[in-house]
Amino acid sequence: MKVIILLLLPVIVIFASGCIEQQNSAKPEHNQTVSESKTNTIIIRDFDYDPSTLKIKAGAVIIWMNEDSYAHTVTAKGHTSKTKGLFDSGTLSKGQSFIYTFKEAGRFEYYCTIHPSMIGKIEVEN
Repeated sequence: MKVIILLLLPVIVIFASGCIEQQNSAKPEHNQTVSESKTNTIIIRDFDYDPSTLKIKAGAVIIWMNEDSYAHTVTAKGHTSKTKGLFDSGTLSKGQSFIYTFKEAGRFEYYCTIHPSMIGKIEVEN
């Protein structure tokens, strides 16, 4: 009986490690998306932008949709009431959206002014 257990033990270990590896590799990463599309949508829900990082081509349009029960904003980092930043959606209630076209290459960070821990990033390539 001990011999059978000792012979089966390596098979069980190999099988179990293969299952664990498949679970880890199958996990989708929602934080970053690369898009070739001209129009892209970022969903606002659960106090998060989904995806939080999006890589696009210059000229692409981004639509932010608020599907959260709470109001949020989409505001370019550096935007204040005195210095107008690149974009600011104003307050978006549930069901409202904001559209912006990124015409130039660069890295654009944004956040929710109501909930500053909500942050996102758009990376625009030529």
